[in-house]
Amino acid sequence: MAWFDDVWTKEVFANYFAARMIRPHYSDIDFKLQDLSFNVSAYQEDRTLGANPIQQELPNLKYAGLIYGNIIYQKSPVVMEMLSEKMGPEAFRSAIREYLATYAYSNADWDDLVEIFDRYYHSPGETIEEWSEYWIYGKGMPVVRFEDGQLEGLSESHQNMDVVSVGERSIPLMDGSFYGYVELDTATLDFILENLYDIAPQLSEEKGVTAELVRVSYLMVLYENWIRGNLSSSKFAESLRKWLFIEENQQVLPILLSYISEISAKEGFGSAICTDFENDLYRYLNGGGSAKFRTQVLRTLAPIATNKSIVDYIYKVWNNNISVPGLALSENDYIDLSLELAIRRPLEYDSIISEQLSRISNPDKIREYLFVSPAASPSPNARDSVFNSFYDLQNRGTEPWV
Repeated sequence: MAWFDDVWTKEVFANYFAARMIRPHYSDIDFKLQDLSFNVSAYQEDRTLGANPIQQELPNLKYAGLIYGNIIYQKSPVVMEMLSEKMGPEAFRSAIREYLATYAYSNADWDDLVEIFDRYYHSPGETIEEWSEYWIYGKGMPVVRFEDGQLEGLSESHQNMDVVSVGERSIPLMDGSFYGYVELDTATLDFILENLYDIAPQLSEEKGVTAELVRVSYLMVLYENWIRGNLSSSKFAESLRKWLFIEENQQVLPILLSYISEISAKEGFGSAICTDFENDLYRYLNGGGSAKFRTQVLRTLAPIATNKSIVDYIYKVWNNNISVPGLALSENDYIDLSLELAIRRPLEYDSIISEQLSRISNPDKIREYLFVSPAASPSPNARDSVFNSFYDLQNRGTEPWV
């Protein structure tokens, strides 16, 4: 690269092409579904006022460390795949080959590559330079509105999206290829919430992708509508509770569980919605759901549990008093459970912390546990001492602990 503002090309190109190379060797993996994790991480920054472009100005090299983040590492691969699809595999490959040959053993910047891309891209009224201005030098997520069967604002994002008919209703077809926020009208939201698991197989056949990819694509749209206030927690939660017990895919269920965690945190522990989730997750662990997902379900349940009988059940799991088929807990799981239990059973705080400490052999983990566990103390003075200590810079030295 000519300058460090193009560090994303160095980082992302290497990872992007490495990923492309290995994929033919793993035909049993749904890589398109796996790639949606890039979108999820990128959206966390791109939907905020703190969003930045992929290509960032860097006036001084000493600030290079500030460039790294979810936009470079998560949004860039999405954008590169978008560009590859836009140009077609042969044109994209030919342009990359010319770029490598032209600038071998020398320096180049992104605009040098865009110039070559444009020579291989042939689409009336559009250039890769225009596309680059939007996706590489622009910031934030594109916003598209769908209302009364019509899409608004799609062309500005240089992306395509089909509108398909499902019965008598028209809906946007989500197949994992669109990056951005699709704001849905109430009728479309209600239809998807009610019918997602029935319509996904039909839509997957139309697009030639897996039903799981379609499901996750719509789940992400629903989540974006929820987090932006266009979908109520109660409606979203009602559907998630239903889908929890029918989802069998190991790449999809963790997404459902993450949404359950976020809604529970937003609504507040002990709220009606959170209580419903708590009861459902407990029922799942006790035979209501697949044994192969029970570890992930327990990880979701423990941080939201408030019901005494459910907390007692988690205590028995932590204390190895009961055996749950399919449950496979790591040392970190036991550590997390101990802290959740210490908060919920304050009279037993000392004994829980002491017992968990005796189970840890790794010296670094012991130091971390001693650092973190006072934050779960029933004593306000103990908790305050932990958080007040962070005013001192040296007490924030190990950031993950803090």
